[in-house]
Amino acid sequence: MKTASILILAILPMFAACGGGGDDSGGGKTMTTPQVRLQIWWCRVYRMTEGLTGLQYWGSCYGSNWDLEANQPVFTSQEDCEAAIRELNNTDPYIYDNSDEDKQRGWAVKLICSEPDTTAPTVLSLIPSDDAGGISIDGLRVRVAFSDMMDSETIDATTFTVEDASGTPLVGTVDYSWYSRTAFFEFEGTLPYLATYTAQITTGITDKVGNPLDAEYSWSFTTKSNPDVFAPAVTSLFPAANSICASKDGLVTVRFDDQIIATSGTLTLEDSNGAEVDGTAFFGASTATFTPSSPLDDNAAYTAHLGGVIGDAIGNMTTPEDWSFRTELAAEGNWAPIATPTDIGKRAGHRAVWTGSEMIIWGGYDWNSPNYPYIKYVSDNGRYDPELDQWNSVSTIEAPEGREQHTATWTGAEMIIWGGGISHCNLNNCFVSTNTGGRYNPATDTWVPMSTVGAPSPRRHHSAIWTGTELIVWGGMGADFTDLLITVPLGDGARYNPVTDTWSPLSDINAPPARGRHHAVFDGQQMTIWGGSSGGVIKTNGAIYDPMTDVWSVLPSQNAPGGIGSFDPASVVLTGPDMLVWLPESKWSYDSFNQEWFESIKSQTRRYDFQGQEWLTVVDACNPRATPNAVWLDGRMLSWGSDYADGQFYDEQLDTWVPITPYPGMPAKDATVVVVGNSVIVWGGNRSYSNFTNTGYRLSF
Repeated sequence: MKTASILILAILPMFAACGGGGDDSGGGKTMTTPQVRLQIWWCRVYRMTEGLTGLQYWGSCYGSNWDLEANQPVFTSQEDCEAAIRELNNTDPYIYDNSDEDKQRGWAVKLICSEPDTTAPTVLSLIPSDDAGGISIDGLRVRVAFSDMMDSETIDATTFTVEDASGTPLVGTVDYSWYSRTAFFEFEGTLPYLATYTAQITTGITDKVGNPLDAEYSWSFTTKSNPDVFAPAVTSLFPAANSICASKDGLVTVRFDDQIIATSGTLTLEDSNGAEVDGTAFFGASTATFTPSSPLDDNAAYTAHLGGVIGDAIGNMTTPEDWSFRTELAAEGNWAPIATPTDIGKRAGHRAVWTGSEMIIWGGYDWNSPNYPYIKYVSDNGRYDPELDQWNSVSTIEAPEGREQHTATWTGAEMIIWGGGISHCNLNNCFVSTNTGGRYNPATDTWVPMSTVGAPSPRRHHSAIWTGTELIVWGGMGADFTDLLITVPLGDGARYNPVTDTWSPLSDINAPPARGRHHAVFDGQQMTIWGGSSGGVIKTNGAIYDPMTDVWSVLPSQNAPGGIGSFDPASVVLTGPDMLVWLPESKWSYDSFNQEWFESIKSQTRRYDFQGQEWLTVVDACNPRATPNAVWLDGRMLSWGSDYADGQFYDEQLDTWVPITPYPGMPAKDATVVVVGNSVIVWGGNRSYSNFTNTGYRLSF
């Protein structure tokens, strides 16, 4: 602005010299018809770099607001105007004339001559355009581009307006950019979907010399349609519809796929007689729950009703839903604690066998506090006599070194320990395994080391079965010796003869793909491999091995367990003529509305008929658990543990699942479950992370 003042002051004396300063009394010459106006332009000049030919420059000029000031002089001819510019160039240092001095100054003013402007400005473009649709609802910006530089003082909320369909004006901000010659109307709120608005500019808007807009402009546009036309959908019901084993605590939970608004929503529960169950309903961001005031009855039918006004913020309403379920049977089983050994320590990851008169506990690990996170392998193993409720120690003379994830197999006279992990993240060697083993005779309390000549490579999570004359080892996880933090699945095996202390390899023709954490059962003639995992992928297939012919045959896949998602390794038991497979799926999902994780567990139970060579469907478990221990006892498949210290059993005769009576203080994970006559003993394991135990409990029916 300072420069403009200098120029105007410098130009005004020129007015008289150019014949524009006469007066009525002196009879001087008077300018009657304005022809040429002196205009002022800003010029910004930038020095770029020093090139081969000297300093290189570039610049540009922009029309300024001063070029149309009313007090700028007007000349009768182009020659007079240009003469005035030449005179100013000689007297004012800020006039830009392309000299080196001007270029290095960085800015200047340029003067030009032009005829007076009498043309009305027009509209060049409208955004949004007339009849435009799909306009965002997140704020609004209306733009009008003009053909000429406009007077910003004439562009305001009275000359530039936006109204809704009812004529109510939007309250926004009006602004103008001289650089782009564009007027703006901005609204920062949220607009409704499919709403029509009309924008208008009036002839009260003028250019810099006062020429009004050539006409009034009015145009309309419409916001976008609502993309969400779906009501919040129910993603899960708990208990599930038609469930036959709902918990007696009676908690009912409904989850939705969208945030809900339940202005008068209802969630109720009624019994088989239609009587409403007393309780409390609660509606969260995306869930609805009903909590009964008292436990429900055993093995009783109930119906849940979801209704009332439940929708989303847009107004999409949820459809009412009814579903029925039945509570679980009354829990069965009686627990009794067994004697706690004084010289056999706490542990997890151990193995146990039943000799017919004693339970032998061997191996495993304990927390090596204070050397967290390392563990120590135990060597204080023991034998439990249930008749006397008494423990005896196991000799350590020539015993195998301590380990975990090994196998312990009873031959009828000896317990054979083989393989397993002998390092657990000690000095960064996390997965060092062994292929050593030993045979323990409880009658003499003595060990005999096993030959490693021809034995399978070191491994853990393998399987081992006893055929009556040989030990068969197959599969497992071995170490990747290029990186001891990685395990690799194995698909080979061997047979061990304890009489000759020799190994012989198994055929690999038609053998199942490599895996670990699988199961192997022996029906007296054949070994069946099923399940397991490889590289984090759960295997849902298997094969049968005939030790008499050294031949593998693939199990059929039709109706086999599988296809429900990401599984944990299965539980497998031999019932006699058949094999039962219980395949759980544990999946954690995040509820973003409630900001919490919840677990959804499914399962499949199948029976494999060896004689018919087919898979048969069995009713699914009531309370699926990831990787539980399972054993077969008197027509029941009993499962115990995993992440919860509870269990259940499948009753083959009734084709149903029954909960096992809970008992306080029971371990949840890594305990051994051993059939002892007509009862089951659960021993060791951990109640929680690193909270190991050496206690045991006996379950009978």
